[in-house]
Amino acid sequence: MLQTGNLPWSHLTREIQMYQVIMERQKHPRPADDHITDQHWNFMTSCWSRMVINRPSAEEALLFINSELILHDRGSGNGG
Repeated sequence: MLQTGNLPWSHLTREIQMYQVIMERQKHPRPADDHITDQHWNFMTSCWSRMVINRPSAEEALLFINSELILHDRGSGNGG
């Protein structure tokens, strides 16, 4: 995952486990990371929706990412 630096499903150690989560359409578990806010997690899981209509558009994704980058820059003292 981009936010954690880990590959998705890195906790699975056997190939058969990967096939199982894919076949069961399991969503990735939320990482135990303080940097992933509820807002981040909700956005990520909305991108994984099985129903296309429930996924954010490219424009919505860009707006979300840009707003998070602005907040990050302000928080790190780099201005806005």
